[in-house]
Amino acid sequence: LQLSERVRNVYRSADDALKESVVSMNAQMKMVTATQETASNGLITMPTPVGSVVESQEPAMGATAGAAADKDDKVLNLKKDRAKLLQAWLQFERSELGDEEILKTELEPKLPKLISRKRPILNREGNVVRYEEYQDYEFETLPAEQSAVKLLDIAQMWKRARHQET
Repeated sequence: LQLSERVRNVYRSADDALKESVVSMNAQMKMVTATQETASNGLITMPTPVGSVVESQEPAMGATAGAAADKDDKVLNLKKDRAKLLQAWLQFERSELGDEEILKTELEPKLPKLISRKRPILNREGNVVRYEEYQDYEFETLPAEQSAVKLLDIAQMWKRARHQET
């Protein structure tokens, strides 16, 4: 293989790994959110660490919310890393070693859009105190990723419907 093709293979492998990490972390976040919603509805009790005393349900729910916020930050950092990787790949393809066809057909569709979003900041009781604006990256969603997300959404809807019936 030529040097330029080997470099592209490294970029492709790194991009696939980061993309898979983001998809996996998003799935975990959906599970945490579903658990948090179920707990807030009183359908399950949150586990208490051995040896600790919890006076009410709120600290355990706060811990779950904290875990969701941590995962949200991790996903955002993974997205930033992927965006930086794709920008480096873009610079490589624009250099004399690059290939215009690969740039247009493979790389440009993968480049993210930078968007502004707002997320709620909650107090210990779970009430919204304020909203925080942050920058997020929106990547093209592939059909395989969409089906995984849809499957999780369907499972959550089924679970809610099942608990509402009882």
